[in-house]
Amino acid sequence: MYSREHIKNAIDDGVIVDDGHTLVDPTHYVGFDVDNLIEVHKSDFSHGKTTIYTDGVPVEELEAVYNLDFLRMIVRQLGLECNENYTGRGFQAHEYCRKLREFANGN
Repeated sequence: MYSREHIKNAIDDGVIVDDGHTLVDPTHYVGFDVDNLIEVHKSDFSHGKTTIYTDGVPVEELEAVYNLDFLRMIVRQLGLECNENYTGRGFQAHEYCRKLREFANGN
């Protein structure tokens, strides 16, 4: 279980970020066990939204953590109740981060 201080530090250090779209290098999540979230994500070059880019260059595949999965995992591990009915990934990430900030601040 993560402490309020751990979550607050992760927010302050930019480890916990309000992003529901990005695939992130697992080493970014310092202090968190994300091994079960690491996946090989493959590009679908038929559209820009389904193509994975690294430093602006399209890549076939990328071993990474989907940040929304990370946020969801932390929220659930902490037993925080969140609205799960948002239709957009960005809105859902915002809700998870809002709850994590509340937790970190003792609310």
